[in-house]
Amino acid sequence: MRAPCLAVLLFVAASIRAEGPADSAEGVPSKNELRVMTQANAVYVFPYRSMAPTVRDDKHLRLLDAEARAKLMSILGEKRNWYDGLMTIVEVPDVPSIGILFRSGSDEFTLFFNEMTIEAIFHGQRDLGMLEPAPMKKFDDWKQHYASTELHPK
Repeated sequence: MRAPCLAVLLFVAASIRAEGPADSAEGVPSKNELRVMTQANAVYVFPYRSMAPTVRDDKHLRLLDAEARAKLMSILGEKRNWYDGLMTIVEVPDVPSIGILFRSGSDEFTLFFNEMTIEAIFHGQRDLGMLEPAPMKKFDDWKQHYASTELHPK
């Protein structure tokens, strides 16, 4: 018999921005990640289970149409929608969710969505971020409308 899912408590210190040009910690999304998102030639969605290993499911990539992309970018493409600070979060593992792949030329930026946190991979570097509460609600609505196939696989 499978044991009930246990919540995972994450203590994550998001990057603290320093003043001046020497600062390389920009938080999620960085300027380059934001550029790839906004200039992506193609945006794909795929199924993901929260807190699972962050491995992209290339077999189940689905290209988003123009409407879904535009609505998604109105949420994720705005730096002000991303939380910047210390995160103390309780995440529940193995909840159906999604990942999103942005392709712009030879650049790829992948986001894995847990219930509250977002794991990002860009050029092999991993980072963790989170949306502000109001944009997160909009993203949850977007998921239900545009990614229901990935949230409820057959």
